[in-house]
Order: sequence, then structure tokens, then C-alpha cells
Amino acid sequence: MKTESILKEAEAIYRRCGRTGPEELCRLNGVILLYYPMGKTEEACKGFVLRCGSKTSITINSDMSPFLQKMVLWHELGHYFLHIQTGLADGLREFSVWNVSDKMEREANLLAAELSIKDEDVTEVFSETKDFFEASGKLNVLPGFLDFKIRMMNASGAALPGVPVPAEGSFLGKQKDEDAYVQP
Repeated sequence: MKTESILKEAEAIYRRCGRTGPEELCRLNGVILLYYPMGKTEEACKGFVLRCGSKTSITINSDMSPFLQKMVLWHELGHYFLHIQTGLADGLREFSVWNVSDKMEREANLLAAELSIKDEDVTEVFSETKDFFEASGKLNVLPGFLDFKIRMMNASGAALPGVPVPAEGSFLGKQKDEDAYVQP
């Protein structure tokens, strides 16, 4: 799926639901949101989306920090809107090493970044600092999400700086709580 298609999907979501948080997006789209302890090890499942008949649920590992829970929820919503909703997959689950195609992970991350970070916030932060990791902290997002957001904005004509280490499609699966960079 091309960047332009992901941007169009984000715009359609904004029209239907407005700019809102991930929990509200679940509620507005009839997605059942569950939190369940799935372990703290690197191999532990971080979250998954599952469709059974007409019902869809997203389950998030409650053993993670609230910050990572929110990042994983945005990612799972990316899968919901792009893959589950369109029938491309019946169930997707996130482990530290993902078995799902990199293309689907990349698409989910691009949409998650687009939905979770406003363009104007990125522009404002980069007017204050040119340091990518500082910007990530000020925006209160994982560096990988900021990387994907910058890709989306640059595809739309922005001229934002590149990133020190570009994120892979599976960056979130390798994320550990102690590695999360969050503004204090």
C-alpha cells in the first residue's frame, strides 16, 4: 500500500471519528479493547487484533508500561483499519520478533504514526530543536513512531530532517520498556 493510500485512510478516519485518542477510536468503531497480562520478557506478546465473525477485539499486554501499551494500541489500530477491516488478515499478533510480513508492519506503523501525531506538533517541535530524540521526547512518542510520521509528512511535501537510525517495520516488536524514550 502506498503512502498516499495510507494518508487517505487517515483522512477518512478523521472525517468519521475526528482527531481522538486510541481508546475512543476503538469505542467509535465497535472494537472491543482488552488488557491482559502476557508477560514481561522480550518474547512476550505485546498485543494482537482478532476478528471473529462481525466482532473485532484488540488485546494489549497489561504487563507493559502505560506508555508502551498506548504505542502498541495505536499500532494495532493501524492493523485494524488497514488489514483486519479490509479482510487482508484474520488475526495479527505482536511479539518481540514478528512473523507477519514487514510490509504489513510498515503500513500499520505509518498509519499509527499518522493518527497519533499531529503535523503541526511535529513542525512546532522541530522549530524548537533539531535533535531527533529530543523531539521524540517532547512529542511523547517512540522514536520509531516519529520516524514514520516524518516519512508521511515528507511524502506530503514537508522538508523535515532525516533520522539518525531509521525504524524498521518491526521496530515496535523489539521495543522494551526500559528502551522507551519518554519526556519526564
